[in-house]
Amino acid sequence: MATITATGAIEVLSVNAVAFNALSPSSPASYTWSTSGLFAITLLSGEENITVDGANLPKTGTINAIVSNDTSHGFINYTVTGLSAPITSFFDNVTFSASASHLKYWEAVLAGDTQFSLEVNFDFSLAGDFVDVAAGRTVNGSDDRFDVFRSAPGLLLNLTGDAVNVQTAATLNAGNDTFSIEENTISNPVISGDVSSHTGTVNGGDDTIT
Repeated sequence: MATITATGAIEVLSVNAVAFNALSPSSPASYTWSTSGLFAITLLSGEENITVDGANLPKTGTINAIVSNDTSHGFINYTVTGLSAPITSFFDNVTFSASASHLKYWEAVLAGDTQFSLEVNFDFSLAGDFVDVAAGRTVNGSDDRFDVFRSAPGLLLNLTGDAVNVQTAATLNAGNDTFSIEENTISNPVISGDVSSHTGTVNGGDDTIT
């Protein structure tokens, strides 16, 4: 199970938060790029088996953890641990388009059951499994858990158990998700057990919100 621990901003709908802008030197243990949204994302390999091509684009390697840094303010946005995924699953490694890589990145990060540990100091927009389920796909949501330990007033808290959007002619079989907000000072949090919007088919899960 992957664990996402966050004290900075996470906006799963923001392409700029993950899109390639500039690459940093890589090593067998890490691969880092700067995003157009002034973040730096580092993929970490405990097996130290990352390889790149002559343009420093990823070829092979197993990713076990991720760190996202806010380079403009000097703090960590979030960390992801408990992963075991090929490095190429985080990118559109054919065209490296920003929009396609954005969707692939989050689908790889959110694959399987995920534990979210959130301290909300900035706006948060999160989904448990998918950003967008495209037409023609049938996918299964996982059993995710969202724990919000603190939330500052006046901020956006938007949590969705499975997918932000399910397109026409797509099907989502939602998971059984759990939401726990221990200290809620946000006046209007938005929590959706399965999806935020859909024109496709959604088979709802058995969700718990406390």
